[in-house]
Amino acid sequence: MPWCILILAASLEVAWILSVKLSEAFSRFGPSMVAASAFVASIELLWWSLRVLPLRIAYNVWMAIGAFGALLACTVMFGQLEAQFRSLTASLILAGLALTRSSWQE
Repeated sequence: MPWCILILAASLEVAWILSVKLSEAFSRFGPSMVAASAFVASIELLWWSLRVLPLRIAYNVWMAIGAFGALLACTVMFGQLEAQFRSLTASLILAGLALTRSSWQE
């Protein structure tokens, strides 16, 4: 259950990042409210998952899914993948996440 909550928190992280983009620097009310709500919910769910999961694991997973998800969503929605460097960055994020998970001893 804490892993599901953590994945939901990371998904909300992606949602608030996209909402900030859609709010045009908080100049549009609707997307600004979605961004604020998703941010608060993401932090709350991360905190909830930390009751069971170790901080070093939970934060790394939350950050990696959020960063990779935002990169992927911005690429698909806004066509912002201009350089090969971003693909390399995304690969490094996923590799770091995999290494973190594989080194975790239960």
